[in-house]
Amino acid sequence: MADRQDRVGEFETPTDGYTVFNTAAGVRFTFGGRLNVLTVSLGNAGNAEYRNHLSRVKEIMPEAGRSLNVSYRVVF
Repeated sequence: MADRQDRVGEFETPTDGYTVFNTAAGVRFTFGGRLNVLTVSLGNAGNAEYRNHLSRVKEIMPEAGRSLNVSYRVVF
């Protein structure tokens, strides 16, 4: 969550506030004598359009929309 930013410097522009919901879940298990890690994460679940006040390109494009990431790691 970020609140509206209207206290800006000389070369900055105000930005609206926003709320973004991210979630992640994972499981660790041993298989073949090795630690295995499976992780699933969902970013910007509501697909909100928002602009980060600190972004140098906020006037050109918003932050990324909804994303789904799945990763599988084998630790050895």
